[in-house]
Amino acid sequence: MPIAIVSEQTSIAHRNALESEGFAVLPCPPSRNLPAPIAHHPDMVMAKLGETVFCHEGYFSENGAFFSALSALCPHIRVVGLSDAPGAQYPSDCAYNLLKMGERAFFNPKGLSPTLTRILSKNGLYACHTRQGYAACTVCALGERHAITADRGMAAALTREGISVLTIREGHIALVPYAHGFIGGASGCFQSTVYFFGDLASHPDAEAMHCFAGEAGFSLKSLSSEPLCDLGGILFID
Repeated sequence: MPIAIVSEQTSIAHRNALESEGFAVLPCPPSRNLPAPIAHHPDMVMAKLGETVFCHEGYFSENGAFFSALSALCPHIRVVGLSDAPGAQYPSDCAYNLLKMGERAFFNPKGLSPTLTRILSKNGLYACHTRQGYAACTVCALGERHAITADRGMAAALTREGISVLTIREGHIALVPYAHGFIGGASGCFQSTVYFFGDLASHPDAEAMHCFAGEAGFSLKSLSSEPLCDLGGILFID
């Protein structure tokens, strides 16, 4: 059974919806190193490359129950704790925030864990440096060749690498207490379906997103009738 790692603050409605789609839901505990509003966001505390999940060694040791559950559900997944701790301020809070699309990894080199950066290189991934530290948060990746984002800098970086991008309007995604959240943090892609925390229809560019996704061979599914919210995305593991 595929699993969906989500923020521990994900609502029961969203968890139930994911379970009805056939996923085992695993709530992500918070990191003591990160600001409280985003401390429990999967895209802030861990990065998955192939069949390995990387996180800070302190986070790994402090959350044994979570990682034991992950190993039980996905025994093929290896978890590696790194010495680089995320910081409380931007961009050091982005130590594990990277966007992988195919053989390309998009990240801010000033924020990403230096150890993880070296691992990317050793694994043959092409590093695409961005000014945006929240690379994974700001982009909804549809497979390896298509993406949706409101961040124009990320849109430009993706386009330079031959990725087809739909640029949407900023905002319309809740992330309390911040002004707004991001489309990547409000979603997650599994196979050919993108799932959203809340109702995609609450976004003014919903129709454009449906059209763009459909042309790329993807479908978009809302997990509830609530307004869209950023919960650090959904990390799917098959």
